[in-house]
Amino acid sequence: MLIVPAIDIKNGQCVRLRKGDMNSEIVFSDSPLEVAHQWSEQGARRLHLVDLDGAVGGQLGVKDTISTIAKQYPQMKIQVGGGIRNGNDIEQVLSLGAHYAILGTLAVRNTPLAINLCRQFRQRVIISIDAQHGQVATNGWLKSSALAIDDLVGAFADCAAAIIYTNIERDGMLNGCAVEETRTIAQLSSLPVFASGGVSSLNDIAEIAQYVAEGICGMVIGRALYENKINLAEAIKKYGQTTS
Repeated sequence: MLIVPAIDIKNGQCVRLRKGDMNSEIVFSDSPLEVAHQWSEQGARRLHLVDLDGAVGGQLGVKDTISTIAKQYPQMKIQVGGGIRNGNDIEQVLSLGAHYAILGTLAVRNTPLAINLCRQFRQRVIISIDAQHGQVATNGWLKSSALAIDDLVGAFADCAAAIIYTNIERDGMLNGCAVEETRTIAQLSSLPVFASGGVSSLNDIAEIAQYVAEGICGMVIGRALYENKINLAEAIKKYGQTTS
């Protein structure tokens, strides 16, 4: 199973939010590059990088950060989200050295276009499904959509590289992952699914790891790493990484 550390960037700083609230930020570092170095040293083979300002504003940013991390740590595959709204944005992200582009808002607001982009960029696009109270959220989790989770999963079943599922109510709260919801997403799709949000301990990782055979391929972990509740190197050693 892939253990994927998250770097969320706001105003150039590495931060964590609670339930996606942009006003609840906790700053953990002024240098996302130093944080990337830390995760690389602990053995990360993939990195989840999100431009929070881009997610809200709808414009791709942090380009220098993406490029520098990709050049300095080529052993880590970077998946980038936040402000990616069209094919040109995907091309730019990939040209900067990222291995995957993450579509969230676009997947909901213009599903046909997102499907075409998944097919165009073959296995380089990940779909992010972020839900709150059963509703899919967009625009940095500030807006809700009436689109059903099941329908969104089904739309990308044969074209995306993977799905990341986040229960917003748990994100940044250190109260455990939404295991059953993530399992349901995996059962609905033949795609690899990443669990995200609420991870607080090795026990949470162990719980998710039971369902690798059902299609849950990994976990995105943020606050628990930054607050030293989980040691990344220990988690990787214990639960292994068979792919990147």
